[in-house]
This record gives sequence, C-alpha cells and structure tokens, in this order.
Amino acid sequence: ELYGSAGAPAGKQIPMIRWEMHGFFQQCLERYEELIKANGGKVDWKPVPHPSIDDHQIPPEEFLQAGRLAKDFAKIVMKRLYGSRFVRFDHFWPLGDLARNMSKWTKAHDRRMDRLMRHLKGTMDHALEGFLGDSPDDCAVVAYCDASFADDLQTSKSTSGFFLAIIGPNTFMPIIAVSKKQSVVSHSST
Repeated sequence: ELYGSAGAPAGKQIPMIRWEMHGFFQQCLERYEELIKANGGKVDWKPVPHPSIDDHQIPPEEFLQAGRLAKDFAKIVMKRLYGSRFVRFDHFWPLGDLARNMSKWTKAHDRRMDRLMRHLKGTMDHALEGFLGDSPDDCAVVAYCDASFADDLQTSKSTSGFFLAIIGPNTFMPIIAVSKKQSVVSHSST
C-alpha cells in the first residue's frame, strides 16, 4: 500500500496502489525477440506512439501471405493477453484482434505484433494506479463505454469497449476493462 497526495486536499495522504508487471513484460519482450530470431528475423525496438497500426498502412498483399510467426504466434499473444488483463488495458484491442486470427496468421499480423511489442518496450514504465480517499457513500460506480464503426476492413465489424471504475472526490479505483468485437455488422456506431 502506497500513500500519495494525487487529487487530495493539501496535507492529506490518500492510500494508493500501483499495479505493475515490469518483470513479466520484460519476459514477454525477450520471448518475442527469441521467436523472431528463431524465424530468421531481427527486432527493431524503435519506439512507436501508439500500439495499433491502421490497416490502410499495410500493403493488401500482406493480408494474403503467411506470416513469419504463423506457427509460434500463440506463444507470445497468449502471454501478452495475461499481462494486459491486469495492467495494460490500452493493449486489449490490438491483442484481441491478433488472438482472433489464430488460424489465419499473415504478414499483416506480424506487422501488427511488431508494432504492439515496440509500443510495450517504449512504455514499460506504464502501470495501473488507484487511490481510495473517500467513504463508500461519497463514491459511485462509473462505466465509460464506446464503440468503433466498422474498424475491421475484412469483415466490417465494429468493436465495443468499456471501462468500469469506482470514482469519488478523492477516489479512483479501476475495476475492469473490456474490448470485444461485435458479432454482427452494424449500420451505425450507436
């Protein structure tokens, strides 16, 4: 349990907690590099500003060609999903997209995985934090939700997402986050 003063009145200490998995994510990066090298590749750890890559930035033929990690991708995707469940909610969408393509891994997926791992490498200091400084009567459970509109170019399906937290004047405690591809094609984002 940590104490800090984020959002607290002057001089008041609020119990805080920080969840981080630095060692676990370092293992993920090492495993990824090991798999790339075993398949004749080299890893470029140049940092990127966000974890996803737009499908329009990937040449169309890469969606048809088998990827370098086609036989090994599950060894890293499943490991990353485990860690992201706890502290890296920002990686849910790109990881879910990769996990859904287990039977049809392509060069485009190799490119997406590379982008995601480079983002992880550049943001290893990111963690999940929460603080509790109010009585339950002063707090509320709040859900933030949103949906994309036809973000998958191959299927035109959208993705729904939400984040649930307990919030008060001096409280912010994350509970859960979800990113899920919709099962049908929508005709509007609502």
